[in-house]
Amino acid sequence: MGQLEEERAIPNALLWGMRVVFKPSASWEIGLSRTAMWAGDGRPKDFSVFMDLLAGIDNFNAEDEGKDTEPGNQLAGFDFKYSNHTPSVGYSFYGEVIGEDEAGGLPSRPIAMFGASLHVTIKQRKTTFYTEFSDTAMDAFQSDKMYGSAYRHGTYSTGYLYKGLTLGSSYDNDSQALAIGTIMNLASNYKFKMTLRQLNLNRDNTTSTSNNTVSSTKLKTQQASFSLAKTWRPLSLRFSYLWNSDNTVDEVDNLKSLADVSVSFEL
Repeated sequence: MGQLEEERAIPNALLWGMRVVFKPSASWEIGLSRTAMWAGDGRPKDFSVFMDLLAGIDNFNAEDEGKDTEPGNQLAGFDFKYSNHTPSVGYSFYGEVIGEDEAGGLPSRPIAMFGASLHVTIKQRKTTFYTEFSDTAMDAFQSDKMYGSAYRHGTYSTGYLYKGLTLGSSYDNDSQALAIGTIMNLASNYKFKMTLRQLNLNRDNTTSTSNNTVSSTKLKTQQASFSLAKTWRPLSLRFSYLWNSDNTVDEVDNLKSLADVSVSFEL
């Protein structure tokens, strides 16, 4: 349980979350997750409200009688990972599906992410290749998607944001992202990482529902990121560079090319 910031539609709202993981076999890992935004200034917050939230009694329509006392804003879903290997190659497949709404007591209107990775040894150095795809428009598996609603809520209208950044996908709602990349362990404790992305941001971009915090306009762009890290235990140094083919120009947007250097120290 944590408390969100004061500068939001419902100040000081609480964020509760849980995740359960189990392994039905050595290769499979299954996770079940659930989060809820509730309470906050001017909202009901006693124990019975939290019990209603846990029981899922919090999904009212705008015209419903209980809308004013709706306990909270929930997300729920599952994730999975399958890992295996041959004598020379390791591989894994993974995914996550999160329901933004509820129907019949189960999560509905999903957003989704899927990926795969391959682990090999090149000249005695471990190397990983990976690819990942995500879609943050609701009803991600359908051609007729619902835009402008993922990570948002009618009562908790700031939604799943913290200080302007999404508590979820880096590209906020209504976006598709395809990434391919590699992580290479080089000589003398160097690690190199490179990722190339094709981004389709803010696909809705209508006056009535568009609320993407990364790009205020509909935008297709390419992105490349590179990082090189060197470790001298317990000290490590990392240089990173992020390039975007189209930088947004609106001051409220969060898509910029940048470079940074970071130093970390392990105790």
